[in-house]
Amino acid sequence: MRWLRYPIALTVVLTLAISAAMLIGRAQPLPERVALLHLNDLCKLPCWIGITPGVTTYEQARAIVRNVYGDRLIIIAGQCESDFCIADPQTSIDDFEVGFEVYNDIITYIYVTFYYWKTGYSVSTKGIFGIFGNPNYLTLKDLARGESASVYYLSQKVVIDIISQKSLNLAQNLPIFQIEIYEKMPDPYLVAQYGPYRWRGFGHTYK
Repeated sequence: MRWLRYPIALTVVLTLAISAAMLIGRAQPLPERVALLHLNDLCKLPCWIGITPGVTTYEQARAIVRNVYGDRLIIIAGQCESDFCIADPQTSIDDFEVGFEVYNDIITYIYVTFYYWKTGYSVSTKGIFGIFGNPNYLTLKDLARGESASVYYLSQKVVIDIISQKSLNLAQNLPIFQIEIYEKMPDPYLVAQYGPYRWRGFGHTYK
């Protein structure tokens, strides 16, 4: 059985190397604007910063946002396109906006929006996928203009809308338009023009 030793040893070495690489990757600091989102660090999705769709009331959610982002809460509803604008206190430029859909005073889903055409920057797919990992599948909208793709994370009840920049060949650094966190995931067959497609990774052409 001596012939088995080398393949087994090689397998062990490769497994340890892959595990070490994953740990190093996770230890890398997150980009500032990604860290500011507090995804999975204050509570586990679909809970976000203490707000859980289907559980948290609207007033509770507003209080939680004020508590977490008090120093960046520059503009409140009425002067903002969403419920809250979270902005750089030095420049008052939006980092992102937070909005809620509500039914019977309970949050049904949360949306975090990045208006990159207003600010000139955005959170990218690379930064977000570093937290979430690979999605289950994706859908495509406005295919003629190539405006957006949406990726679905079923267990976390999250949908991420990506600005696809007139290309179906998804790259790693595309800007993200919106992150949506749900009580009940939407049916992709009802909301998408094309798809859903099984996730095959970046660099693949879908449809």
